[in-house]
Amino acid sequence: MKPTIEELMLQIISTAVIIALQGKWHASVFLHGKYGSLDVYVCEAESGEKRSHSGAYFSHHEGWGGFTPDQSAEHCLQSLKFQLAWIQGYLDMPAAPVLEAAA
Repeated sequence: MKPTIEELMLQIISTAVIIALQGKWHASVFLHGKYGSLDVYVCEAESGEKRSHSGAYFSHHEGWGGFTPDQSAEHCLQSLKFQLAWIQGYLDMPAAPVLEAAA
């Protein structure tokens, strides 16, 4: 069954919360209702460096980009799926590379 736009948004937001609770990364989520977009920012918790961003649309105005309503909804679904896969990559990613000791 295909997830709904709302389900994907909830998964993205809850993943950001889990990442922030792990303590290695800060994750911030910005919902822009007027523009129909969801932006996620991730940076290292210690230094605040290595900031990454992913933006996705969850809604388009009718006729946006010349899309039909069905094409627009599909575009939003694909955008959110990509964003979810991107943020899930931070779940097990160390904040700094682990250096192995030379033998």
